[in-house]
This record gives sequence, C-alpha cells and structure tokens, in this order.
Amino acid sequence: MIYVLAGGKSTRMKDADKAHMNFINNRTILGYILNNLTKYFSSEKVKLVVKDKSDFLAYQKKYRVEIIEDLLDAGPLGGIYSGLKHSTSAKNFFTGCDMPFLQPDLIDWMLANCQHDILIPRQNSHLEPLAAVYQKSCLAPIRRTLDRGSRKILDFFPEVEGEYLEKDRIQKIFPFNYHFYNINNKRDYQFALSEIIPLIEEI
Repeated sequence: MIYVLAGGKSTRMKDADKAHMNFINNRTILGYILNNLTKYFSSEKVKLVVKDKSDFLAYQKKYRVEIIEDLLDAGPLGGIYSGLKHSTSAKNFFTGCDMPFLQPDLIDWMLANCQHDILIPRQNSHLEPLAAVYQKSCLAPIRRTLDRGSRKILDFFPEVEGEYLEKDRIQKIFPFNYHFYNINNKRDYQFALSEIIPLIEEI
C-alpha cells in the first residue's frame, strides 16, 4: 500500500494550504501526486491519511482513492500509525503531500526490496522518513512511542530493525535529482514550477 499523509498545518506556507495549492495542468500539489501514483499503481493501493475527510472528498471522487481519517492528533508519526493500523499489507510506503516528484517506479522498487522493518533513504546523516517503507511490524513500537508522548518519527527507530538506502545508490538506479524535493515554502513552490516541472516534461 502507498499512503499519502495530507492535511497538515502548512505553517511555513502562511496563508496557503499546501496540499490544495494550484500546481500544474489544473491540478493541485496533492492532485499531481495522486495522478502520478494512480497512473502507475491501481487506485486501490493508494490511500490518503487526513484529519478531516470532508476537505478531501474531491480527491476521492477524481482519483478513486480511499481516505483514511487520522486516528490521532500526533503529527506525521500519528499518520503513519493510522495508515499501518488500517493496512492489510505487510509492506507500506509513506510519503507526504509536499514531495511531488517522488517517482512511482522508485516507490515500487523500494517496496519490493524492503527486507527489514523499515527501508529509508539516507544521505550522510539526513534521513527521509516520509519517503520510506514501513512494515506492519512497526505498529506496536510506534504506539509505544506515541504513548510516551513523543511525536518524532525517528524516536521509534531504536525498537525496530531498519535498513538505510543511500541516495547515491538511488541516483544510479533512478537518475533524477529531485526525488526528495520538499515544497515547504513559497520559494520552494516557485522553484518547483519554474525549474523542476520543465525537466519532468522533457523526460
């Protein structure tokens, strides 16, 4: 399963809701992500995890994806917990609504090659916890971490067996510089539109 976490506060976007911002071809950022995912995977495999389902019904209708309401108000870690709680698959990929250029073939490859509780991209000491595979075996450790009052995704990692996927290796297999590009603020948004989208359209 592929879970897209949406409906965060988007505080660095100030007056804009990141997921619903107009992006390209009359699609929002979230719509762009869902369109790419559902063209590669069946729509039954793509799920949205949100806080308020009513804000995302248009996406459910257009892309035929299931909407999962977040069980906890605990940030991205709570979203991962909600997705894993819902999932019937052993391996599950989680991403956010601010990483629109993560390529579906990379996601598929990571799901196929995950042999541990977690498979997570890494460059030096920087990890990408919202571009990673989490097995159902992570569910109990995440719950314990949340019960301790922690909301940081990395805080449950000591309780599970993780495998790190170096970005240099990813680049050799899937040569593209912007898999993990985050749209966090207006500057990131403008760069994505002016610099990255034209590269993708050329491919």
